[in-house]
Amino acid sequence: LKKLEEGLRTLQVKYEDAVRKKNEYETKVDECNQRIVRAERLTTGLGDEKVRWQENVSMLDHSLENVIGDVLISSGFVAYLGPFTTEYRDNMIKEWITKLTAYQVPHSENPELVRVLGDAVKIRNWQLAGLPKDNLSVQNGVIVQYSNRWPLFIDPQGEANKWIKNMV
Repeated sequence: LKKLEEGLRTLQVKYEDAVRKKNEYETKVDECNQRIVRAERLTTGLGDEKVRWQENVSMLDHSLENVIGDVLISSGFVAYLGPFTTEYRDNMIKEWITKLTAYQVPHSENPELVRVLGDAVKIRNWQLAGLPKDNLSVQNGVIVQYSNRWPLFIDPQGEANKWIKNMV
């Protein structure tokens, strides 16, 4: 009888140990299943990011191919077109684009000063500081940023004065 009770205790201990291990394994299986679900979600999310990254790469490749002409036009814009009206600026840009095309210098179809030299965050901060949101004012802000000399502002409405005071 003692041997049977001892054998029963041993079997009971083994049974409890087996049940404990079974519960541990079930917990581990649940954790692994949760990890798989999270990994699948992450993979799906990264798949969407891949599409966005590919679009960015193609845009950057296009920009890199055209950087020479775009920077030539932008530097000419900063150096020479500051005091002129929008119409005159546009006409000069068209003329410069014609020359670049004639000399086979790669450039964007419509190179824009703000896109080439502008920083969206900086421009937004300028606008928060009082710079008007129209394209001419933003172009003038970019010109001021990249000019080596002190600019002369003709400012009958006082907008540039307000902007400069808020920037300081």
